[in-house]
Amino acid sequence: SSWRSAIRAGTACVSAYTFWLRNYARELLEPVVTFLVSVLEANAAAIQRQKQKQIGPNNGRGGRIDAQGHRRLPTGPSPAARALKAVCSTCRRELARLGALDLRDRLVAAGLSHRDELELLEGLGHVISACDQFDDICRGFERLITPPAMALSTLVSRIDAPADTKLVAEELERLTSIVRCTTPSRQHFGLSPSSHDTNSATTTNVATPLTPTINTVLNNAEIANRRHPVLSFIEKLWPVFEAVAERYGDSPQLIERLCRCYKHAMRSCRTQFEPMLEQMIDHLVRHFSKTPLSSYVYASSICITEFGRDSNKHGILFEMLTKLSATVFCLFRSLDDFRQRPDVAEEYFYLTSRFLDYCPDHLVHSPLLESVLRCGIVGLALEHREAQRGILHCFERTVVVAYEAALNASQNGDPSTPDARRAAALATLLVEQQLGRLIADGVLKALTGDLPAYALDEGHGSLVGVLWRLRLFCPNDLPRWCANSLQNVPERYASNDIKSDLMVSIAEDPAVKDSFCDALLLFSARCRDLAKVLR
Repeated sequence: SSWRSAIRAGTACVSAYTFWLRNYARELLEPVVTFLVSVLEANAAAIQRQKQKQIGPNNGRGGRIDAQGHRRLPTGPSPAARALKAVCSTCRRELARLGALDLRDRLVAAGLSHRDELELLEGLGHVISACDQFDDICRGFERLITPPAMALSTLVSRIDAPADTKLVAEELERLTSIVRCTTPSRQHFGLSPSSHDTNSATTTNVATPLTPTINTVLNNAEIANRRHPVLSFIEKLWPVFEAVAERYGDSPQLIERLCRCYKHAMRSCRTQFEPMLEQMIDHLVRHFSKTPLSSYVYASSICITEFGRDSNKHGILFEMLTKLSATVFCLFRSLDDFRQRPDVAEEYFYLTSRFLDYCPDHLVHSPLLESVLRCGIVGLALEHREAQRGILHCFERTVVVAYEAALNASQNGDPSTPDARRAAALATLLVEQQLGRLIADGVLKALTGDLPAYALDEGHGSLVGVLWRLRLFCPNDLPRWCANSLQNVPERYASNDIKSDLMVSIAEDPAVKDSFCDALLLFSARCRDLAKVLR
């Protein structure tokens, strides 16, 4: 009907012009919020009627007819909820002064859908983060986080029978939505604004606060002793998180939501998560050894992202990687083991790549890297696109670290520098211990079609990218390795002419990236065309 079309158009207009709305917040913000809230209340009432009758309008939000002729309930957030979230994010400071937190109680009481509630909680997280006073941020966060935290604690504390995983997952999603967007300005903690700080007065996308700067109100010692509200919440609810991991370890979907909450908690706190870092690492490593799920590995990689630049944390991060690797190597003893858990393989090799990006020295000078690369060489035969990309990305980052270290060492001329030692260690591994030859051999087999080839020339790990990096770091060795490998490639995969053409391009000096990569892609295409003819 026409009124539904008008509502859809109105919500779409609000979403598109939130930045314009900020400039006229005094006149238009309150009526716009009132309009969106009324739409959400109407949607909630319609959904409640639909649940009772199992038939009804789709409220302009899509939905399909099932086998019984009933319209399915929409599963995603409504346009009105997305629009309200956008308004909260853009006009966060203005809404903080209007008491926007009352919206949650009002809409939840009206029967707001779960997905719409998550959008609302994220929006309100932006609002409380923009409060001028730190105490207001803490009170607002406490008000938002307490209901789902209490509900989760009640569900997990049931002794007679475990609670429904769906209910637990929903509470974890609510917690994550709040934690994800509660990011107070670093200035509240006496720190200079960073590129991640979206609530600082120095950023261009928020209005300048009307109150004096924090440093003029409180002394620096009191500011430095403040604790991030998300960190305090994680500490208080930690026994509940432990119980969730223990009780629901056999549910990958639930553990994924749990680790997602960890991820956003660490990203919100950033370096202020340090008091919980050791406990978090122990938690992730311990539960991964019990139930090897990829979510634990991904959460571990966030620890590296947030603390990998701090040299004081390299030791504990490498210990984490070593323990995770021990579990992984026990899991992946053969290609069949890779087939059982391709998601774990994917996340593990991305984790190793991230370690090489942030704090490579501990790994470069350890025998662990050789084990990682040998494990990846076995995994190249796995028929799984994302797992292969993770393995190739690890190979590529290893060679990139080696090449950049060698380049810096040659410019410096001092063999005792960290770059020189790093380059020497990786040269020993890739050249003297022949890991580079084994990697090149596996990549060529994939290009010929003897092994799976999903990522030919893509970002974040590709077959062509690995060989190009080896060409840069081992310019004299790669042609020899490729020649030896191609001798063992059967005629049904590549004729002598195809092999000869490739070797000319690989041995070309100086190497040109475009022609080198094009030659590899042409080689792969000719091999596959030959396989079609012989088939």
